[in-house]
Amino acid sequence: MTGAVKIINDLQNLLFPASCLCCKALIPDSSQFICVQCSHQLPLTAFTDREANPCEKIFFGRVPIEQATSLLWYHKNGPVQHLIHELKYHGRQKAGTFLGNWLGEEMKTSPRFNNIDLVIPMPLQKRRHRKRGYNQTDNFARALAQHLEAPFRNDLLIRCDTTSTLTHRGRKTRIFDASQSFEVISEDLRSYRHVLLTDDVVTTGTTLESAARVIKKYSDIKVSIATMAITY
Repeated sequence: MTGAVKIINDLQNLLFPASCLCCKALIPDSSQFICVQCSHQLPLTAFTDREANPCEKIFFGRVPIEQATSLLWYHKNGPVQHLIHELKYHGRQKAGTFLGNWLGEEMKTSPRFNNIDLVIPMPLQKRRHRKRGYNQTDNFARALAQHLEAPFRNDLLIRCDTTSTLTHRGRKTRIFDASQSFEVISEDLRSYRHVLLTDDVVTTGTTLESAARVIKKYSDIKVSIATMAITY
């Protein structure tokens, strides 16, 4: 049976070779999705053990955040953009697990994140979730939760469908709109003390700020943040 499976896999690799999600180069092993060269060239931030890092500074004076980190730098038209685009729009959800395991290995040995007792992914609007079929942040958050030995819950923070897309709006307008677009299951949240809120890319931090405000408004809970990437 094992030999037959190997033959099938080898035939599949021959007929449908995988390509790197970052550079599109062919990869001999279809179980891989990033080539060795790109995996070694991804721009790491080294934020996890660094206080007052650029990710944390985004939220200074806006909302009380305990700690924040991002795994990678996000450059326009760079490999990280291609990787996350494939994750978000082409269903390559294994990329989320890959990045979550990578960052999770860092975070589980960092004293800055040693008391996380809940991991929540940033939710999608219901209509967008139905259209896409998945939340690109779920697998990333699940992997982080496993490394931090904390529960994963994607049912406590709900994104409403009452606002249009926030892309390309000014920061003041975005804060007002985003603050109306989240709900929490406050009774369940009150049993936790420190939640890690996760997302794919942080740019202005407006949506994460809004979600953190809603969480803190309805429960006496600390909030930290972890994202796959941060814009440069």
